Amino acid sequence: MCDAMENFIHNLKCVMADRGIRQIDLAAMTGIKQPNISKILNGGEQVSLERGEKIALALGFPSLGAFIVEKFEKVKNCMR
Repeated sequence: MCDAMENFIHNLKCVMADRGIRQIDLAAMTGIKQPNISKILNGGEQVSLERGEKIALALGFPSLGAFIVEKFEKVKNCMR
């Protein structure tokens, strides 16, 4: 798995935990089915640019890039 994907998954888990967002909540926010959210969180499904952008925007980030890079610097101490 590439660093960007690892950062994406790590940041997604951290932001979800920090905000109390459940998989079912994220599914409703993004239109991505909950089983797919689960697979993404477990590294079992690659995230397309379109889905990554949907998730980042739904969580209030200006772009997928900002979610992967900028937020990672702020939440890097979050437990994996």
